[in-house]
Amino acid sequence: MTHLSTAELAKLAKVQKRQIQRILESGFPDLGATRTAGGHWMIPDTIKVRQWAMNHERWNRGSIPKEIEKLVSKEGLVIPADTDKEAWVVIHVAVLLAKKLGINLRKKWIKQSRIFGEEKYGLDLVADVEVQVEMKLGYDPTKKTKGLNPGDKSIGVVTIQGISQSFNLWHRKMKNEIETWEKAKLDQAINLLDPMVVLCSQLIEKRRSLGE
Repeated sequence: MTHLSTAELAKLAKVQKRQIQRILESGFPDLGATRTAGGHWMIPDTIKVRQWAMNHERWNRGSIPKEIEKLVSKEGLVIPADTDKEAWVVIHVAVLLAKKLGINLRKKWIKQSRIFGEEKYGLDLVADVEVQVEMKLGYDPTKKTKGLNPGDKSIGVVTIQGISQSFNLWHRKMKNEIETWEKAKLDQAINLLDPMVVLCSQLIEKRRSLGE
């Protein structure tokens, strides 16, 4: 089997040699490279490696913000346990704004950062940071779901995305307490949620009738 040098792979992937070295050191993605006794990398010249290089714009190591670059490993985004609140906010914002990352990779890292933030600093801080990032990006609730929301001025405060986000936030904060609810609270919650359950059932039935 022939091998590629870090310089050759860097040329194929259109990145700096140093970036290739960082990727190989992190082991993510695993390109099957080995290191010689002299410290040089031997990268197998395989279809897998060349495809990775050709598709590098779809998973661009150079697009990983410097704030999180050193936190990337085979397990994903590994945030040190002693990371303080301010440092975590910087990390989480960097992941949220890393639009050039592959969608599945970005989702995974956002989830890992979110779990760390919720466990260490609370759900309220996580939600606050994410809302602020959405506002910074100028989130347009009508852009990707045209027709799902009212066409009048109420769209600024009433959107299906906003309802979903609010429900998810409420559920994450209340899911443990729900287990302790007595009948009165259960009845009240059921009455409030019932219209959404009915609508969801109607939509599912309509989709089924369309054969999709």
